[in-house]
Amino acid sequence: MAIGHTKPSSLPFAEEGSDWVEAPGNISLCKGHYLPYETQYVATDDSWLLPVELSANETEFNFDGTSTLRGQVTLKQGQRLLQADEIFVVRSPNAEWEKLIADGHIHYTSPGLNIWGQHAEYLHAEQLFSLEGTSYRWYARHARGHAKHITVQKDEIDLYDATYTTCAPTQNTWELSAKKLTFFPKTGRAVVNHIRFDLNEFPIFYFPYFNYPIDNKRHSGFLFPSYGATSNSGNEIIVPYYWNIAPNYDAVFAGRWLSERGTEAQTKLRYLFGFGEGTLQWHFLPHDRKYSNFSKVNRISPPGGLPNSDPRILGLDGSDSRYAVNYRHTSQFGYHWQLNMIFDQVSDDNYFVDLGNDIQTASTVQLPQQANLSYYGENWTHTFNIEEYQVLQPLSKPINEEIYKRQPQWIFQAVYPEQWLNLTYSLAGETVNFAHKPNLLTRAPVTTGQRLHLRPSLSLPIEGSYFFITPRYQLDWLQYILDLEYEANLKGLPHHPSRTIPLYNVDSGLFFERNFVYQETLFKQTLEPRLYYLYVPYRNQSFYPNFDTGINNFSYSQLFRDNRFSGHDRISDANQISVSLTSRLLPQAGGRELFRGSIGQIFYFQKRRVSLCEELGQDNICHFFEDQHANSEHSDLIAQAEWNPSDTWSGGAFWQLDAESRSTEQAALTVQYQTIDNKIINMNYYWLRHDIGQIDLANGTLGSLRQADISIFWPLNIHWQVLSRWLYNLEKHQTIEVLGGIEYSGCCIAVQLIGSSYRQSNNSFYPQAHASAIFAQIVFKGLSAIGLNNPDGKLKQKIPGYIPLRERQNWIQTGREQLFPPNDISLY
Repeated sequence: MAIGHTKPSSLPFAEEGSDWVEAPGNISLCKGHYLPYETQYVATDDSWLLPVELSANETEFNFDGTSTLRGQVTLKQGQRLLQADEIFVVRSPNAEWEKLIADGHIHYTSPGLNIWGQHAEYLHAEQLFSLEGTSYRWYARHARGHAKHITVQKDEIDLYDATYTTCAPTQNTWELSAKKLTFFPKTGRAVVNHIRFDLNEFPIFYFPYFNYPIDNKRHSGFLFPSYGATSNSGNEIIVPYYWNIAPNYDAVFAGRWLSERGTEAQTKLRYLFGFGEGTLQWHFLPHDRKYSNFSKVNRISPPGGLPNSDPRILGLDGSDSRYAVNYRHTSQFGYHWQLNMIFDQVSDDNYFVDLGNDIQTASTVQLPQQANLSYYGENWTHTFNIEEYQVLQPLSKPINEEIYKRQPQWIFQAVYPEQWLNLTYSLAGETVNFAHKPNLLTRAPVTTGQRLHLRPSLSLPIEGSYFFITPRYQLDWLQYILDLEYEANLKGLPHHPSRTIPLYNVDSGLFFERNFVYQETLFKQTLEPRLYYLYVPYRNQSFYPNFDTGINNFSYSQLFRDNRFSGHDRISDANQISVSLTSRLLPQAGGRELFRGSIGQIFYFQKRRVSLCEELGQDNICHFFEDQHANSEHSDLIAQAEWNPSDTWSGGAFWQLDAESRSTEQAALTVQYQTIDNKIINMNYYWLRHDIGQIDLANGTLGSLRQADISIFWPLNIHWQVLSRWLYNLEKHQTIEVLGGIEYSGCCIAVQLIGSSYRQSNNSFYPQAHASAIFAQIVFKGLSAIGLNNPDGKLKQKIPGYIPLRERQNWIQTGREQLFPPNDISLY
């Protein structure tokens, strides 16, 4: 022990409360904040092996008895310091000191911890600090409390008859009271025995044992439960448990109790290894009571006069136990190889309608099951792919067409730029085997087979400071080996059809710009005309199958594509020129683009003759996908614009005009207002004159789509926020989805309440056209992380710009930084 006679300096925060700085309630969740303090616990700390150093204003030294130090007495041992008005050094009979006794204005400090008390002792042999009548701060978790007695050892802090809260010193919204509370700084956990939880000083529950984190690292333990009620499943409670298995993999397990169905088990596993990373989710609901009754009733008496052979009725057969699997994996092998795997599967066709809680989930009908291995080289890329889909046939939806399986598929591409005479050589190709289930209604086999596709090309890019021109020649070759369906064989269609079609195009453009001054600000405006000529001779392709081809939606980018079809089964004949003009507005000094506008149109020199329909027994539904202007001399007029006039306002617009009838074919408008304090208003309008999704086969017509989407997130003040979203079909005068919610973010508590209603079926025979749901979350900050199935992720999609609740849970806010965010381990 070393004893000094120099006047010691005062420790930081020597007086209780001196570590807290008050702030106005409109800028701080806690109406103040703790001053910065070292919170990092050093697990390899050897301070306990260091000697004890004492300093004071006055010293009375007694070699045989008790020595006394008075006046700003300071004890220091490595990272631990204790200050008192006086300290007594008690020696044993053999003259070795055995303990220190401190009285008056006790203040103990170590990394992350401050303790103020009335009396303290330090036992030399046990290396133990003991303090009486204490209050404390645990800064790593923004926590504080009181304790009748505290003992501090190397890796353990015990608090007896203690309280614990993360609320500000000026409030006690919630508080834990315990007979014994133990901190383990090295592991970052706290263990509580005989705990009582009080909310606004009112006892809520008692529990004999509780374990929770005391730092911001990942820890195993229970997450906050979530509560809700839906019209599809009744009341529900989700209780999640997080398992921090290792630094590179973890898991979440949850029990989801549904009052009308049963209890569902949920699991999510995340992993990160040298060979790759991925996630596996698995949900299992044994013996769904409501689904068992639903499937039985509709199998015995199919609604709406549906035949028993309807795939939506056949899909009701099977077990009443339900499951869902979701798997994602990615591996990187060196610099060139990458493996990706996706596997989604559910137990039955109605799974998402019954157990999904929003319109996007309830509308899911295609689940990918895919694995691909890709090679990325300097000039070559290869992708080896296996792919199929589970196509669902829920009773609430129309029949969904099955998708061809690719078993397997090889896609390759080579590009060699700047070769002889500055030419660019390229080759794209594919070989694939298409498999398919029997026809959904007749159960007859459909056409399947192999397809080999090659497209070599030659181009000459010529570029200057104000122009570009790129002529290109391509040769498209396709070969089939088909296993024809019965009707195609009767028609004598070929089993090995092939085609060879040349494609010629020239892409060119000019760049002009000018500077001008507006309201004493210098701007730059560009003018960018573009011409694109395309020639493709006609080839009869009506006897080819259609494995994966459709009509590309007409858009601005379609002006410069060499095929109006997607996929490889059709190549459109063309003799046309696209004309477009783009203009951009930017500040001369640099920064964001203030405005971009484009307008364009295609002018045809001949009629388009290639059809999507084929002669392999397909019904006339394909005619709805045909080009309605195949005989016109020009396409629809396309215009689009984006604008960002300020830091808070942005928007975009799209317009497609039928130049012959002078009527709008398609239009979209979006406007967003978002401030720095996260006030958000989104307004979207969409109009589609001919909507493929609304085919009326009985009348041979296509319906139209006209809908509006308005969403709002509005902080009323630093604590309260409201949010809403309304998606409305103006054509049918019906609400597609509406949701509303309110959030409260306090210093040590956060509450979120979200309610929604959405349309889950347009079938007149379906018993429940609309579904509704309400969910609530209460977060006591500092005890755990936000749990599973919280709606934050879906709200980000529905309200663009929305920041999830878990990312906004900061205990304190200052002008320079936000301190002490809770750890986000919400995996769903």
